[in-house]
Amino acid sequence: MSISPALNIKKEEMRSQFLRTRLQLEREKYGSGARKSWRNIFRLGFLANMGVRFAGLRKLGRKNAVDVQVQNLSLAFPDLPPAFDGFRLLHMTDLHIDGLPELVDILPQKLKDIQADMCLITGDFCYGMPGTGDKAMPLMKALLEKLKYRQPIFATLGNHDSASDVAPLERLGIQCLMNESVPIYREGQRLWICGVDDPHGLDTHDLGDALKNVPTSEFKVLLAHAPEIAIEAAKRNIRLCLSGHTHGGQICLPGSHPILSKSRCPRSFVSGLWTHDGLVGYTSPGVGVSSVAARFFCPPEVTLIELRRLHTNSL
Repeated sequence: MSISPALNIKKEEMRSQFLRTRLQLEREKYGSGARKSWRNIFRLGFLANMGVRFAGLRKLGRKNAVDVQVQNLSLAFPDLPPAFDGFRLLHMTDLHIDGLPELVDILPQKLKDIQADMCLITGDFCYGMPGTGDKAMPLMKALLEKLKYRQPIFATLGNHDSASDVAPLERLGIQCLMNESVPIYREGQRLWICGVDDPHGLDTHDLGDALKNVPTSEFKVLLAHAPEIAIEAAKRNIRLCLSGHTHGGQICLPGSHPILSKSRCPRSFVSGLWTHDGLVGYTSPGVGVSSVAARFFCPPEVTLIELRRLHTNSL
């Protein structure tokens, strides 16, 4: 079934209006005349940097921060369309690529033997606050050229990204989902990739908008930068939610216990695999770093998720 040109034009107009609204909200929150409550983030980053430096752990912390791990997960769902049994999703989040530019060389080496059907990125391409994408986009271009990734790439924005980053990302071949959903077809069957704008930063996420043309009973994978949307997602029959934002704590206590979660959600949603009212979620510790170029007891990660059609979930 094709979509009429008039509907496509209307959709693009609505998308353009959303991006203009988001850009205005960014200016109000982060611009020169805005209240600077977000400066606390930088103060925390300064303190973290000084603490790592004075403890003599700067080199070790950075070494840990670029030791990217590949996490393999197999998740089973009784209602997964049979054609998607074995479908592989490569999930990356929180690249903050200009914070650790060496990731441009490290990631392609880590991923060279990975076979995936689709790549999903849940935001925070940039290291600085929204409006600093000019530093991140050349590095994203270099990364994608080295990855030579030919499968579809879908993404959402994070709280460090700007509406002005959407056009550059899409020129690189990354389709940004701004409260939107796309159907993915295989052997005449389909599932949906749904993406909402960042639930943490500007309150511009709208899951209702994202799902308005998606049948309730069909299988849906939700991309959301922060896991704070989990409870609403469970109510709307989302089956799998992929998030980041928390960095898994980034600097953790032994046993990977995060000191700070950076999220307004139950602690159980902050890192790793979780479930809530039939929703399966995975909050990745992410690839990059925020505030301080160091990790402790929380290695960076890309996640390869294999979807399986089984009768029960073994978590």
